Amino acid sequence: MHYYSIIPFKERMMVYIIIVVLSTLLAIGISWIKDLWPGWLKIVPVPGSMGIIYFIFNKWLWKMPLLKALGLVCIPDLRGEWIGTIRPGDQTMDELKCEVTIRQDWERISIVMETEYSKSQSEMVFFNTRSAEGISLSYLYRNNPNSSAVQSMNMHQGTVSLVIKEHVLEGYYYTGRGRQTFGDLSLKRKNTTDFNGSMRYRRC
Repeated sequence: MHYYSIIPFKERMMVYIIIVVLSTLLAIGISWIKDLWPGWLKIVPVPGSMGIIYFIFNKWLWKMPLLKALGLVCIPDLRGEWIGTIRPGDQTMDELKCEVTIRQDWERISIVMETEYSKSQSEMVFFNTRSAEGISLSYLYRNNPNSSAVQSMNMHQGTVSLVIKEHVLEGYYYTGRGRQTFGDLSLKRKNTTDFNGSMRYRRC
């Protein structure tokens, strides 16, 4: 996985501040009972507590609907499997079915798309939680064709821009030099059982 950006950045600033405050309070609490702790723990209360709190938040807490309801986390939880359709702008080209796998925590993300002919991997990702259309996701990808692809299909880069509508992602794509194609992309979450409720996609 790789790091991703958030627009506006204030969400991450607010979380960092809260983590520092909680870590300081925890360190103060530890200092009150430091005589009960082993000697090696007495020297790492602040950095140790900060690291523990950040790790727990980054892996698990950021997904909690309560934090989204409070407006502390606006990033949507897109983890999981998605299926969809690629509709090229060139009417002479056929639609393609695709499968997308998204791995994500609060800090990093990976978007992998596979079709019959190629596989692409995200390289840069950013979310805009203040987009006029809702929360949007844009990413730069690198595509690698497989052995069944036509000879004219070379390795290339491209950009995808999607609007998040609960369990559906809709938008468009365009490729860079070497392909110069464009079209529409629509994705739907494969399994919504573990992702009930629109709070996971709430716009702050």
